Amino acid sequence: MFTFTSYLDQMITVSRSANINLRDACVKAGLPDSTYYRWMQNKSNPNEASTRKVMITMRDMYDGTP
Repeated sequence: MFTFTSYLDQMITVSRSANINLRDACVKAGLPDSTYYRWMQNKSNPNEASTRKVMITMRDMYDGTP
């Protein structure tokens, strides 16, 4: 049986593994912090483009890229 992992769950997993604040990554990726709060309250869900921006930002934050 296949299990679907949502974009939000993937971002949470990566942020915890890398010890990165997900809200900070969202803001640094250019997303309003209200977007983060809507995601966390399950009022909206991240799309592929937003997830990609945040994941790339977290990678850069982890690697120390300014």
